[in-house]
Formats: sequence, structure tokens, C-alpha cells
Amino acid sequence: MVDALRQAATNHTEHMQLVQTAHEATLEYHKTAQHTRELELLKLRTQLAHYERSMTFAVANKARPNSIPVNNNTDMSNTISGSGNGISEDGRRTIEDVLTSHAKAQQERHVK
Repeated sequence: MVDALRQAATNHTEHMQLVQTAHEATLEYHKTAQHTRELELLKLRTQLAHYERSMTFAVANKARPNSIPVNNNTDMSNTISGSGNGISEDGRRTIEDVLTSHAKAQQERHVK
């Protein structure tokens, strides 16, 4: 009887160690995924800020419309601008437009 209780306690301890290890691995995975999402968000914010600066410059210099940087990259690998322009009447894209077009591009890449 005592041996059975010791064996049960040992089994429980080993099981809890496995659970703890799995839990730590899961936490590490989620921390890494969160960090990746934060880096992607910073990248998108940087691209958006660059885009907004270029659009502000273009609106201020309407006499020189060719000064707007154009990205003709159609594979969407290094851009957040989609095939639709998503530009509002005042010539600026909203954050939602940019994030939506980026999400669509991500989905299209995963479908291919």
C-alpha cells in the first residue's frame, strides 16, 4: 500500500513536471508570437508614417505631381499598398485602409 502511494506521488510529480515544461514552452511561443506581431506593427506604422509624409508633400506641392513616390511592386512582399488605391478624397489613406490591404495581401500570399 505504501509503495503504491509512493509510486502515485512519483507519477504525479513527473506528470506535473511535464505539464510545467509544456506550459513554459507555450508561454515562450506566445511571447515570441506577440513580439513578432509588435515588430510587424512597428514596421506598418513606419511605412504609414513614410506614406503620409509623402502624401503631405504631394498635396503641398500640387504643381509637381510626379514627386509622389510610386511603388509598382505587385507581389506585395515589401509594401502595404494594395492594387486598389484606398485613398480618401483628401489624398490620405486611413490606418484601417492600410491594415486591411495588408491583411488581404497576407491572405493572398497564403492562398498561393
